Order: sequence, then structure tokens, then C-alpha cells
Amino acid sequence: MKRLYFALFPLKGCIAKLRHITKVYCCKGSSIPHSSFEGKNAVHKNAQVQSCVLGKGTYVGANSRLFKVHAGRFCSIANDVAIGVGAHPSHTFATTHPSFYYDTTSELAYTYHCNADNLYEPFQYVDSQKQFTVKLGNDVWIGCNCVIMSGVTIGNGAIIAAGSIVTKDVAPYSIVGGIPARLIKNRFTEDQISFLEKYQWWNKDELWLRQNYKLLQDVNVLMETVKNEIL
Repeated sequence: MKRLYFALFPLKGCIAKLRHITKVYCCKGSSIPHSSFEGKNAVHKNAQVQSCVLGKGTYVGANSRLFKVHAGRFCSIANDVAIGVGAHPSHTFATTHPSFYYDTTSELAYTYHCNADNLYEPFQYVDSQKQFTVKLGNDVWIGCNCVIMSGVTIGNGAIIAAGSIVTKDVAPYSIVGGIPARLIKNRFTEDQISFLEKYQWWNKDELWLRQNYKLLQDVNVLMETVKNEIL
């Protein structure tokens, strides 16, 4: 049994707060230290998910890197994505190298910074407890080779075009892209977006999802079929 366990979960590092382990698929070379999973998740080859919370159905593509990310349900994170990326000082400081403004001993095995307090905070956080650097809503799709800077919140149903660098919050059900990412268009009308935000299909139970998955193939059909539920 022990051999089978490590064959199914070849993980590096410590695993903390891992729930529903039989419902989490981890590929070779993946690393998920101090992360929590709701279930039906997948972390693909060589991906690193550090100190994150991933909702039901959310998957992480190969070679992607997530740091202190809170992701909702059914998010699609493609290959080679970096989420929760820190910054370096670009003004006042004569150098951008981190060893001069905070203790880098654990990362670089040396440091020049000897003060008790960091002189520069490389990460921004989306919560007052400084637990998460980025928050993803539900049903978010992030394309290949994207970079999401720390301090960003991405709304439900948003799409991030491949190769984008996201530096600001992204509205629900919008499509953004570019460097830096800008609004391309909204996916739906205001009424459709309002309906999806209220209905929150991603919170339906497993039975509903299996019996009604076809409704999700057309937002208008979904609205017409369930309109009485939210009146």
C-alpha cells in the first residue's frame, strides 16, 4: 500500500491540510506544500502549488507556479502559468536585488540585510491576514504562459488570454489580455452576468451537476430553465 500511495502521489515537500486525498490527482514532479484541496482537483507535471487553497474541480497545468493563491471552484489554469508573483523596488533603491532589503538567507543562502524589519515588501496581499497574494473567483480560465502579479483579484467567469501579464483586478465575466492585460470584451450582457453571479451554479451539489450539465452549454437556456429559482 505504501508503494502504491507514492506511485499515485509522487509529491515533494510537506503536505499539510490535504483533504479528500483520493479526489486529488497529482502528476510526477508536482509539489503541493501547505495547500488545501476541496476535491476533484488535478496538479499536473512539475507544477508547484505552495500555501494555496483550491476549490472543487480546479486544476493546475504543467510547469505552473502558484504561491498563496485562493482559487474558487472549477478554475482552469493552463501550463506555464505563474500566479502570485512578487515585485522588486524600482524607485529610490539603488538596487533591485532582494538581498539588500530583506533577509534572503532561506532563498539564496546569504543576505546583506541585517535589520529586523524588511525595507521593502515584495508581495501584495488580497486579505488583511496576509494569507493570500491572489484571489481567483469561480470558473476562471487562465491561458498558457500568463503571469498574475500579487495583490490581484480575478472575478468569477473571467478569461485571461494566453501570454498576458495581469497587474490589476479583473472584473467578473470579462476577457482580458496583453502586457499589461487590458479589457478585450465582456463575455455576456449585463443581465446575463447578473444572473450568473446570483445563480452561482458552481455551488450546486454533485447530483445537480451530473443531471443538468447540458444547461451550462448555453447561458440563455440556463437562464430560461432556472429563472423561477432566483425570483
